[in-house]
Amino acid sequence: MRTSHLLILLTLLSSCNTNKYNTWSIINFTDEFGEKQSSAIGYEAFFRGKMENNISGNDDLTINVQIEDTTVRMIFYEYNKNIITQLPENEFVNARIKLSNNEIKDIQMFCYQNRLFDAQKGELLKLILSQNKPVKIFINLYQINTKYNFEIDPIGLKNILKMKR
Repeated sequence: MRTSHLLILLTLLSSCNTNKYNTWSIINFTDEFGEKQSSAIGYEAFFRGKMENNISGNDDLTINVQIEDTTVRMIFYEYNKNIITQLPENEFVNARIKLSNNEIKDIQMFCYQNRLFDAQKGELLKLILSQNKPVKIFINLYQINTKYNFEIDPIGLKNILKMKR
């Protein structure tokens, strides 16, 4: 009897997703005073990727992807540290998106307050939601001689959006 309880417990624990990466969740955004905005609900997930710069290559990268309305914003943590990467302020950069059919799309992004925003108002979100597999993203921040490679998985986001309807 004890063995079966232990097996059930182990099965339940192994099926729980305790990994914070690749898991979409609903979030409340805050205003400049740190207070939650009741109308500002969005979605976020953390993804892992790789980065290279003039100091090193193929290092770890954590990307926090946040979605508010149709705007996608990305926050980067180089070397998987808890320090937000300093991006060039008020600069446009190009993101290359590789879809599951190997088609490549270019999306213009805008750097502001150390975040990258979809400058094409919802175009990146449309591309992500049009896929059933992760989209591959390459960003060349030539201004700071840094390149990012990572994937965004749309499946969890699609599931949350279905439940919200």
